[in-house]
Amino acid sequence: MTDSIHDFPFDLGQTLAELRNAAGKTQTDIAGNLKIDQSRVSRIEKGTVSPTQSEIDGYLSAIGTDDAKLTG
Repeated sequence: MTDSIHDFPFDLGQTLAELRNAAGKTQTDIAGNLKIDQSRVSRIEKGTVSPTQSEIDGYLSAIGTDDAKLTG
């Protein structure tokens, strides 16, 4: 359990990175799919920026999964 809402982006980013790695994708693959810079993907995964809902949806689409993996 997190103590602060500020912990949420880091946990989300870490989960996205784990799912990406499990799918055998690189940050560059994700960035190309989302049409954003690889550095933004890195910052999302590190939790230094919060992704938009469309970025989360595109990220999950790029790795071939859905948001059920984020919640369970």
